[in-house]
Amino acid sequence: MTDQAAALRALMSAAVASEPKNARVYAVASGKGGVGKSTVVANLGVAFASRGLRTVILDGDLGLANIDVLLDLYTPYTVSHVVKGQKSLEEIMVEGPFGLKVIPGGSGLTSLVNMDREARLRLLGQLARVGAKSDMILIDTPAGIGQDVIGLAIAAESVLVVATPEPTSITDAYALIKVIWQESSSANFQVLVNQASSEVTARAASEQLTTVARRFLKIDVPTLGYLPVDPNVPKSIRRQETVITAFPNSPAARGFMAIAGRLMEDGVAAERPDRAPPSAAG
Repeated sequence: MTDQAAALRALMSAAVASEPKNARVYAVASGKGGVGKSTVVANLGVAFASRGLRTVILDGDLGLANIDVLLDLYTPYTVSHVVKGQKSLEEIMVEGPFGLKVIPGGSGLTSLVNMDREARLRLLGQLARVGAKSDMILIDTPAGIGQDVIGLAIAAESVLVVATPEPTSITDAYALIKVIWQESSSANFQVLVNQASSEVTARAASEQLTTVARRFLKIDVPTLGYLPVDPNVPKSIRRQETVITAFPNSPAARGFMAIAGRLMEDGVAAERPDRAPPSAAG
């Protein structure tokens, strides 16, 4: 890891430790673009919020932010105003469906890794304060395996790795897991297979990924589940809505609600060691 990324990790850890910790923090990442990562983040955020959880989405792709576009939100201020000290993080947050809060990224902004130390401290310290008042924080990381992704992933409690059944996506997802694990052997991963034509296809893809991780990295990467190919998803994107709100009875909407429920159960199991974890079957 570069010195900048190492500094980001240290600052993020210090910021989180400085505030009471309530929120569960998930970094949603993918080894490549085009696998529906941001769509997953938006829909999981709405799913959590619809169940009464105080949920915040941080658009961590500071160069190509798009969560606000997916949710058709007006964002007069962005993270860039926080970085410059002009606004607080809470002042730039906008509200989405069911009270979901979104922290909009700033398109064209310099990466988090390359910010100066004061700017990073300002942003991460305020994020920790937001987390103290939240139940769930979802970080939409940039696509790929850049230093921003690594820094945000390491700082989160768990990394949700989104992949499709495409061989290139599986290969890139493994590369992402490998790079993050090499920087932090305590990182937690879960795989979510998106755009699967069937459960059989999804299971084959996830098993391929988990088998390779177990063989070469000696780690277990559980499968969170899968989301089906559903024509309602691109329809909802064109409408700038989540599929949950636009087509609540669609296969994809039901899939997102099931994944959100599984993550909520994981949280309960983590807080109560005496409770058995839920099945990871997709």
